[in-house]
Parts: sequence; structure tokens; C-alpha cells
Amino acid sequence: MECRTEKGVRYLTSDAIEAEGSVNAFATRVGGVSGAPYDTLNFGVVSGDNPEGASRQRALNMRRLGTALGVESLRCALVTQVHGNTVVKFDPTEEPESGAPTKTEALSKTEALAKIEADAIISATPSTAVGILTADCLPILLFDPVTGAVGAVHAGWRGTYARIVVNAVEAMAKEYGSKSGNIRTALGPCIGPCCYTVQEEFYEKFLAAFGSSIDDSFKFVSESAGEGSERSVAFDLQSANKAQLLEAGVGPANIDLSGECTSCNADLFFSYRRDVTSRGGSGTGRQLSMIMATASSDRRCV
Repeated sequence: MECRTEKGVRYLTSDAIEAEGSVNAFATRVGGVSGAPYDTLNFGVVSGDNPEGASRQRALNMRRLGTALGVESLRCALVTQVHGNTVVKFDPTEEPESGAPTKTEALSKTEALAKIEADAIISATPSTAVGILTADCLPILLFDPVTGAVGAVHAGWRGTYARIVVNAVEAMAKEYGSKSGNIRTALGPCIGPCCYTVQEEFYEKFLAAFGSSIDDSFKFVSESAGEGSERSVAFDLQSANKAQLLEAGVGPANIDLSGECTSCNADLFFSYRRDVTSRGGSGTGRQLSMIMATASSDRRCV
């Protein structure tokens, strides 16, 4: 995964997925117009006391990101994230019997989608961007170079426990005929095990649901301080979701990991645990992670 700065906007991209025919970006907090404490490339609209102002700033930040990516008038389909495992399909250019939708109709579909409660979006419409917002949770981007289908997944611990990324892979297979062995994936910046400790009860919950497949996702970091107390365990969101992708049939060579911790890197990323939970702040910004297939109709046979 490569970190780039274009037009003052800093973002990470999976160059392997990009080479297959997609535009993808895990935005940092650098290069936008939002003011402190959500400076500067904030895509959240619920943080702070001025949601209308935040909405305008998000539109400007979206424009800046689009310029950096070379995508004119970038619009990104988003949903209302609820830490669940629901996947929604979004193909705004599907033609009704009366003909193709106008740009206004396509925009209305995007606005309607934003009100749907879900944690993953899939699409097979070229040049349609789908994305999710994070501030410690794991963003996952999916791309099938054969069918042109893309997906964006929001995986916090609840979504991981509910197998949201597996649901997204299965939805791409059901809706677009994608084969899991063809799907390329990129796992973006999230809170790392260096900063994410949970109680032993949390570990036992995952162990009961997933068995030994979660062995690499947890590491005990402190022993019991006394009778009746619990050990602390470090949880690795990237490792847990990589294990689920492997079980879903995605090849290990097709999984790209960023390795970046949002909590450690305050200059680059917003972090809910760092900014709100640990420091007692009133809120934090949100990073946008997005992907879209290019408009080419030529697809490889794999």
C-alpha cells in the first residue's frame, strides 16, 4: 500500500488494486478545509455543534479528494453505519423501463442511500464510488477485476464478530457473479493491537464463535492482577478480518494490509479512542475510504 500526496491531499492507496482497474483511496486527515478540532480533511457530518457547516465542508473536502485522484466532481455513495452486518447494493445507472436516469435522479438515489442503515455497499456500475467512514474501525475495499464489482466495508469489532466482510464477499457473488478467488482486497488504517486492548471476556466471545481461526488476532498483554480480575488482551482488527477473507476464499496474495494505526498517528488520522475515550474530547472527525471501478468495459478472464 502506498501513501501519496496530490494537490496537498494525503491518502493511502492499494496500488495492486489500482493496477487492476480501480480508483481507491484511504483518506488521511491532511489536505482539507475543516477547522479544529476536526482539521482538516474531515468527512463526518455529525461531529461538533454545526452539522450544516460540517456538511458544506464535507462537500469541499470531497471535491479536494476528487481533484487529488483525478476524478472530476467526485460523489461517493455512503450509508448510515450502525456496526451491523447488512450489505446494500447500489447501481444508480440501472435503467428503468422509461430510460436511463438523469444526473438529478442519480443524485437523489445517492441521498436516499445515505439514510439506509448498513455497513457495506457494493456496486458494479463503472465510475460509481462507494465508501465508508471510520475513526478507528477498519475500512475494507473490495474489487473484482473480472466483473468490475466493488465494495466498501465498515468493520468495527461488532461488524467483525457479525462477519460483515464475509457478507460483502457473498453479496458480490450473488449480485454480480464474483468469484471470491478473483476478489482483490485492501484493509486500511484502523486502531492497531498496540492501542486496542479488551477484556478476556471479549476474547472468550470471539473464541466461542470462531475457534482457533482467531488465534493470531489476540495477544494477552497483562496477567491477572488478583483473584477475580481479568487479563487484558490486545485485539488486531486487521488480522481478524484477514482470517475471515481467507475463509471466504480470497487468496492471501489478494489481501493488501496498510499496517497503519489510527490511534498512534494523530498527525494523519482521526481516532475515536484517542480523541474521545482517552482524552475526554467532545468528538472526532472521520476518514473516508472509497473505491470505484474505472469506466472501461474490458474485463480480464481469470
